[in-house]
Amino acid sequence: MKTKRVAVSILLLLFLFPLFSACAKGPTEPKGHSMGVWQTVTAPTYKQKGELVRFCTEPGCTYSESFRPKASSGLDYEEFDGKLLVSGAGSFKGSFLYISAHTPDGREVGGISVNAFLENENLRYVFIEEGVSELNGYAFAGCPSLVSAALPPSCDFLGAGFFLSCPALSAVSLPENITELPESFFDGCSSLEKITLPETLTVLGHSAMNLCTSLKRLDLPEGLTEIGSNCFDSCFSLESVSFPKSLRIIGSHAFTECTALTTLKIDVPLDMLSGFAFTNCTSLSSVFLSKDIVTVDAPDGFSPFYGCSKSLILQTDAPSKPEGWSENFSVYLPADAGTDGREENLFLTVRYNCNPSPQNE
Repeated sequence: MKTKRVAVSILLLLFLFPLFSACAKGPTEPKGHSMGVWQTVTAPTYKQKGELVRFCTEPGCTYSESFRPKASSGLDYEEFDGKLLVSGAGSFKGSFLYISAHTPDGREVGGISVNAFLENENLRYVFIEEGVSELNGYAFAGCPSLVSAALPPSCDFLGAGFFLSCPALSAVSLPENITELPESFFDGCSSLEKITLPETLTVLGHSAMNLCTSLKRLDLPEGLTEIGSNCFDSCFSLESVSFPKSLRIIGSHAFTECTALTTLKIDVPLDMLSGFAFTNCTSLSSVFLSKDIVTVDAPDGFSPFYGCSKSLILQTDAPSKPEGWSENFSVYLPADAGTDGREENLFLTVRYNCNPSPQNE
């Protein structure tokens, strides 16, 4: 009889172990819902569970979830420049990483080190507590399972490549007061469909959102002055861009291969519209350019619209080509190109004295 009870107990444990394991690993993604980042209801400690909640982000969806983690223990720390930084996962093996602003022994955590969680395959959710101010480069780069991340409003430094090559990342809350999204910050985040950029943002760095192939709409904050080179390169799903009046520079290859863009209205007084800016945007049919753009760069004939369709029409409210606009600003192929050995007209149609129409708003 005793042997039978032992056998039943073992079978029960074998049945329940996967359930306990699943709970230990944290929540799983609900089918049919796009979820936002986790938000604090009650902050966890190392001894007591808190409560976090997240909500469905689809219009009209009322679905929500809660989760009760403890602050993540077992992490590695290091001192750098007088500040205590989280330097690695240490003995932590879970999927829900809650980084507290204090260590288990009460010391203040100032930030996260370079490469701290590089290529960590376990992580699915990251929540960094208010009070952590320094998020160094490539800290979560190459994390293949990372789905969402909540960064602290208190953060005043973001490093390059922070989420580089995180293909599952779909929901992120950025710090409220940052002025620059640095180089390659979201490079290769192919599941990111939308992102709310802080109103304080002034610069989008080189390749900051390169290969965000699911990104569909882009609302750039008023106050932004520069879109760096290759910033939105190969964002194949991007359908709409609204440029703020504050914008002054669109860098080289900034929107290369954005093949879902059909119309653009650039009615802002740019200092520079760089060559190659919209290279191979093959679906563009109409672009409006403000007469107040100071320079349209087209070095060696490589205009902002190199590789676009021959049927693309450029419109401007200028009465004629403004001084400072390259002679080749309307070239859509290299100047020495030909078809079947024959020369062809390689310049796009330009229409002057046009009024901006309400596109992409």
